Amino acid sequence: MQTDRNQMATEEDTRWLIDELERYNRRPPWFSEPDFFDPVDPVFKGDDVVYLAYRGAKRRALGSTRFDGQANLRKKVQELDNASSIYKREVVTRLSNLISPELRKEVASWAEKPSRKKRRNKSMSPPSTEAASSTNDPPSTLETPDSYQPPYNATESRLTIAPPRPAKQTTPVFMPITIEKEQHPSQHSFSTTYVSKAQNILPDHLLRVLDNRYSIEQETFLAPIGMSYENADTSLLTLTILSEHIERIAKMIFNVQFQTIDGARYISHDTSDIEPHTITRCPISAVAPFLGETLNQAVLASPTFAKDSFERPNETRAVSIRISQNRSDVGVLLIKTNLFSCVNIWNTLGPTRQISSLEIARHRGSAPVRDAMPFTLEELDPTLTFDDAQPTPVWIVGKNQQIHWRRCFIRVYTTTNKQFAQANCEICDGQCTVPEGKELFLGGHDGYVKV
Repeated sequence: MQTDRNQMATEEDTRWLIDELERYNRRPPWFSEPDFFDPVDPVFKGDDVVYLAYRGAKRRALGSTRFDGQANLRKKVQELDNASSIYKREVVTRLSNLISPELRKEVASWAEKPSRKKRRNKSMSPPSTEAASSTNDPPSTLETPDSYQPPYNATESRLTIAPPRPAKQTTPVFMPITIEKEQHPSQHSFSTTYVSKAQNILPDHLLRVLDNRYSIEQETFLAPIGMSYENADTSLLTLTILSEHIERIAKMIFNVQFQTIDGARYISHDTSDIEPHTITRCPISAVAPFLGETLNQAVLASPTFAKDSFERPNETRAVSIRISQNRSDVGVLLIKTNLFSCVNIWNTLGPTRQISSLEIARHRGSAPVRDAMPFTLEELDPTLTFDDAQPTPVWIVGKNQQIHWRRCFIRVYTTTNKQFAQANCEICDGQCTVPEGKELFLGGHDGYVKV
């Protein structure tokens, strides 16, 4: 009986994937998007047509708000993603057998990229009413040049930088980004971030990497390192930079100062433009969030964690960095230009509450907590030890707010009464600290904790 249920599920998956592919009578808009060239799941066995159907369905399920069956399709995509390789291979085999030669020929014609001249003329001319009436889907706003190569090599264990793109864009790479509350009623508005400052300090070849990789209208910022971020609720503009530029960027954009104290490099975050504050010195190797004005946030991430962040979009965390003596490490600067929805503290506290006093929270690093982290603290700082009798600095928190690292203890410092309220955290398997009487969302958790 179990086999029959699997057979029925396979046939159902086959139908909705085929329907998703055949619903277009023209080149699908998602076909030319850069994130479409992510490393292919091995179970697809190089079958481009099946992969097109799967990726198109997944793209629409995760990012579209115009598709009537969005919720149902998202559920099916997630079920297929979570299925075993044997089950997915069975689906792919069935799909391959059902796709007609005519449909394969049609898909092959989609892959024939238009010339640069035609594409430019097409983008400048008004859209045709005929073409608009043939489908309910919006036309593609992202085109892929003939020389495009996937910037991420799936066979390598490290991040690689994409080759320069030949196209010359007419608008600046970095532009002021403003998202108004009226346009997006489900999210809080926030002030403009002028990332154009980074234009003066990023190397030219890295600026070219960012060419035409994001769409401000869609609030979707694709990673230049080649890994897509498909969670429409959180927008990331990812800059791949060398660590020798990290301090300069942090100083210019985020008012972060660096000090050398007893031979160690520390961060001093200046929040003078927000409230009366206390500048806190934080070890770089232990703490990395830079909390800017209101909702603008930035994280300097170690390269070992960057890939994990994009593979698990709903579990993105603020992480730590290393700045080595020879500055040869590659770091990733994640500039969050939207709500930190993965941690989502703002939905409870509102956009006007701002960080004042910052301090490092400590926890006694028990084995279950350490094992749940995406990387070990030894990787970040080999000098750290994990004797249960000794606390380990792992987190930074602010007034009446919490930003929660995966499955560890936190505490929120309240400057008014300097008291801490205790609350049990079911996910963390320990105690989390929240302000008394407050209901705060624990980052990455599926619920709230009340005290």
